[in-house]
Amino acid sequence: ALLVSVFDPLSAVADEACLKSAELVKKGVDMGDGSDAEISVYHEAIQRCPKMVEAHFNMGLALQKKGDLSAAEAKFREAIRIKDDETFRIGLAGVLMQKGEVSAAREQYERVLEQNPKSVAALQGTAVILEKQQNLSEAVATLQKAGGIDESNYLTFFNLGVLNEKLKHYD
Repeated sequence: ALLVSVFDPLSAVADEACLKSAELVKKGVDMGDGSDAEISVYHEAIQRCPKMVEAHFNMGLALQKKGDLSAAEAKFREAIRIKDDETFRIGLAGVLMQKGEVSAAREQYERVLEQNPKSVAALQGTAVILEKQQNLSEAVATLQKAGGIDESNYLTFFNLGVLNEKLKHYD
């Protein structure tokens, strides 16, 4: 019988590069300070393995900490391009909110909620937007929905209390 090798040396090199990239991502996470050094680590990880979605996302977080919101947005969008993920969309929505792009942020939260109607983070983000738009009653309803999903999320209930106080609902 003839044995056929399925070993692909280019794939093995890519996998090795991605393993090294994963080590670099861990190093960046351990740094976690938004420094140029942390960003450089993620940049190296991306160079080694361009499909390493965690490197793109974490670099976006580091850039956001540093205040480079446009670059952070680009990294979050690249992460989403590689893998459409709730966490990545919520990260993008946060940057868009910081940039004052409220409609674009709401679109991201809505896309998350289409896929996962029980996303507490997306509901909380939506409530923030509704509050900014002075739609306090709808913001309260959104937070109540989030509270029904995760009864231990103190942030939901704190914000629910704040909004109810604004509405003069002291109960």
